[in-house]
Amino acid sequence: MERDIQILETKAENCEIPFLCLRHCLRTLHATAPLLIATGRISDAAWIAMLEQKQKYCDAEGKAHSMVIHQDVVENVLADQLSSITEFFATLRAETLKHQQDFQVSCQQKLEISINTMQNSIQELAERIDSLWQTQRRITSSRAAEVDEHPRRNDDNDEPGQDEILMDTDEFDEKNREEMDIVRRTMEAKIHALGIRIQSLMKTQPCQPRQYSKGMRPDHPSESNMRCIFCGARGDHYSDSCGKVRDSKRRRILLKRYRRCVNCLEIGCLEEETCPKFWSKCHHCGRRDHHSALCEKPDIARQIE
Repeated sequence: MERDIQILETKAENCEIPFLCLRHCLRTLHATAPLLIATGRISDAAWIAMLEQKQKYCDAEGKAHSMVIHQDVVENVLADQLSSITEFFATLRAETLKHQQDFQVSCQQKLEISINTMQNSIQELAERIDSLWQTQRRITSSRAAEVDEHPRRNDDNDEPGQDEILMDTDEFDEKNREEMDIVRRTMEAKIHALGIRIQSLMKTQPCQPRQYSKGMRPDHPSESNMRCIFCGARGDHYSDSCGKVRDSKRRRILLKRYRRCVNCLEIGCLEEETCPKFWSKCHHCGRRDHHSALCEKPDIARQIE
């Protein structure tokens, strides 16, 4: 999604460049005419006559059309085209951001469901282990009670095969305990594996991805005219939410180019303890060595999603 928005932004800029170049050439041409008239290279009447000459052009289908020559008309046409490109790009970007936000919400929900499922599995396995241990203790206690209640008899009065019955009972108890131990170790191994998986999922999601939302806090009227450091817009969004320059690497390059502080984003700051934002923590990672708009953790979270 991030790359798609950057490609879309580049295409919009490429569409604007020919119109801007044409407008620059047109203004240069019309600015040259008064100089030529003033130096006597051309007369005012000749210039007007040149403008009055009808020019034709052919479209892709070969049809001829009248060409617009007057500066004010051409300026209006160019302004309309540039405005259309800007509006179209804004619409596409809004749709792309909406899809991106929906995708992020979906991924976050899937991650939460996965973690909850694993936690429920761990709880279920723990309950089963407790149940098996209780069952084993009851069986052992029952066998011990049967042995204690058996009357002691002399060797002469022992019933035939009694020792063999006790040996068979001991072998049965030992086999049952071994099976219970195998089940217990298996379940403990599963619990350990699920715990490692949960820790891995939690570590791969360092923080929430950066939200590129517009708007300022209504309870802070002093911020209504605040300027975005990266795109220059005023009162539209915070620098951290700038959708024009989205990744932290490009933002750091811009700050270095204009010699801005990485903590307060202002020009001329020495990035020392005298900086008003030197001790402020980043909203995303909690560190104190950079502004929240420069944190790379949201970029990593977006790549993971």
